[in-house]
Amino acid sequence: MNRQQRRQMKRQSQGPAGQTGSAAAARYFTQAVQHFQAGRLSEATDLYRQALVADPRHAASLHHLGVLAFNIGHADAAIDMIGRAIAIEEANPAFHYDLGMALLTQKRYADAIRHGERAVALKPDNSNAHMLLGDSFLSQGQLDEAIAAYRKGLVLDPGRAAAHSNLAQALHARGHRGEAARHYEEALKLEPSLAAVYPRLAEIHVADNDIARAFDVTVRGLTIEDTAEARAVFMYCLPRLKSFSVNAPLRQLIVRAISEPWGRPVTMVKACLAIIKADPDVAALIARAAAVWPQRLSYADIFASPAFARVAADPLLDALLRNTPVHDLEMERFLTQARGALLEMAAATTPAPADEHLLGFACALARHCFINEYVFDMPADDRTRASILRERVVGALHSGMRADSVSLAALASCEPLSALAGCEALLAHSWPAAVDELLTQQVREPLAERALRASIPNLTPIEDEVSVLVRAQYEENPYPRWVKCALPETRQTIDAYLRETFPQAPFRPLGESRDMSLLVAGCGTGQQVVEAARRYANARVLAVDLSLTSLCYAKYRTDALGLDNVDYAQADILKLGEIGRQFDVIECGGVLHHLRDPLEGWRVLVSVLRDNGIMRLAFYSEIARADIVAARQFIAGYGYGTSIDDIRRCRQDIFALGEDSPVHAVSRRADFFSTSNCRDLLFHVQEHRFTLPRIKQFMNEYKLQMLGFDTDLAVLQHYSESFPDDSARTDLDNWHIYEQQNPHTFARMYQFYVQKQT
Repeated sequence: MNRQQRRQMKRQSQGPAGQTGSAAAARYFTQAVQHFQAGRLSEATDLYRQALVADPRHAASLHHLGVLAFNIGHADAAIDMIGRAIAIEEANPAFHYDLGMALLTQKRYADAIRHGERAVALKPDNSNAHMLLGDSFLSQGQLDEAIAAYRKGLVLDPGRAAAHSNLAQALHARGHRGEAARHYEEALKLEPSLAAVYPRLAEIHVADNDIARAFDVTVRGLTIEDTAEARAVFMYCLPRLKSFSVNAPLRQLIVRAISEPWGRPVTMVKACLAIIKADPDVAALIARAAAVWPQRLSYADIFASPAFARVAADPLLDALLRNTPVHDLEMERFLTQARGALLEMAAATTPAPADEHLLGFACALARHCFINEYVFDMPADDRTRASILRERVVGALHSGMRADSVSLAALASCEPLSALAGCEALLAHSWPAAVDELLTQQVREPLAERALRASIPNLTPIEDEVSVLVRAQYEENPYPRWVKCALPETRQTIDAYLRETFPQAPFRPLGESRDMSLLVAGCGTGQQVVEAARRYANARVLAVDLSLTSLCYAKYRTDALGLDNVDYAQADILKLGEIGRQFDVIECGGVLHHLRDPLEGWRVLVSVLRDNGIMRLAFYSEIARADIVAARQFIAGYGYGTSIDDIRRCRQDIFALGEDSPVHAVSRRADFFSTSNCRDLLFHVQEHRFTLPRIKQFMNEYKLQMLGFDTDLAVLQHYSESFPDDSARTDLDNWHIYEQQNPHTFARMYQFYVQKQT
């Protein structure tokens, strides 16, 4: 019960007995209110009921019982009792207000509005009734009416923080960002603990392209309450910040964001490196390693440096290395040389002792090398030392002895421990925590993945010549090798998700009352699958891929996350029309352009999509991949193969090209920094590229309605400024013009949603 309701009860209890029914009922009612004010709710309830026994038409008792029922969560009972009170005393504004509040919680918005309007008509200066109307209109999506109601309420009572926040929400939805920001700020001035307001205010600053201010507001909100909304804005802003004010609390937040994680860790790399390099001594050490390349710093140059001690003990770098490839040339060269120094130390006849921080760094580096699939350059000296360590570790395995921890970590930074014959014996020993985590990554998990192969069914034959080649590539290099995935904290129906994502799109709802079947066609290692499985409510997911190794990787991680609404199977997209199933939603991201005939694959997917079904697609852009085309020509011209050694050699040769080379541009892409990603990016056995006119032609032919692009907010806003008449942002002719003017727009692919028309 809120303060306003308590004041109303007190006022009603002070009226003349004749106005509230019989003398007995009035007496019970007065006593009930006294008990209520003393917090004795059970006694108060009994006395209200006795008042009704004495006078069944005692409206105030019915009203108070209804309010009490409402405040203990019995909204249906509250609606019934307050409705009966109104039938007796229709002209009481408090009755209409409280009934409206109960109706609002039951999402009976039209009824809530009707009673709110009656409360206002009876008592125009009742600020609560205006706020009720604002809340009801806002819930109905009647933004103009909500804005008017909140404004009237705030004139009467300007100190209502929640009303300022709700008015701001309506104003923002109406496009009045400046006024919305002022009301959000007023809400926080009145009540700084309103955690939900911070990310909403930050979203306005994002829309105004004031990323630094948005980030500051979000961090302030996170110190009050850790919410999913605040995390989402934090993750949006972090990669887009141009500078940082480095402090310990921010470091701690980012370590959490990577480790939990709050989003895909790869998006945080640039920001993390900026913070790590904010230490001038650390930055100088990293820069020195890059400057001497292709020479190497010595063991003493690295490990004896005071800056290295800070590097080895840095929890931010540790979190980064253990969770994502680091797409930064300078850091890669430092880490490559640190690995060389580690190998030099470990391969010595009498290895130097390692302290806790050095061992922790060695294990984090080994885990990082496993994640990037050993893409770092491997000079002859490192190969020789790795061979020495391999012999030592294998010898210890065969003798039943425990290998030296640093030697094991150093070897694991050059090759996966699961490749050692009898690697299971490593698990029989007790190890320091960092080494045991390394063994989980490189022994326990790979063995568990292999054990899943027999459990994954085969839905279709894989006979197409190109499909066979693509399968072979991903059997050798499952893509991408991800470690952690941020799962949505709340699930939405596909209808709700699309309404929120594309509010102006010509979308026809699928209906929210039934289960939804979702196909992920070409699921790879499952990162997209787990995100979809948690994003959508009532979804049953079938995820298929050509590669059994990729499917095992995906299934292991899906099971570990406790998701029980996903089925994995091996299949060729070109054969999916033969499995006899139809789907409400199909996701196929970055897959069709690797088929022999992408449009044939797209036609198959359309054939298994139900009428009104939704499809999320991603295609390579011909315009945005000019650097990839140049790099593929460079690779073909120099005859690089797809072995790990050739990929390493090719990368170093591309790094060595001048900055003005069109080929060198690919080294700025994040996918260039791991073996499977680089192979997928530059060495793929089959690649097609598309233009928007070609996509539009297919969509028209197969009656697919564009819903919108899934791309960066800044791109969407810039497009809207360029084409203000296309409010839904779905005109592909306009987008084609926009892409020609901004050729890097779709560097990550065209990613978009369509709906199948009936």
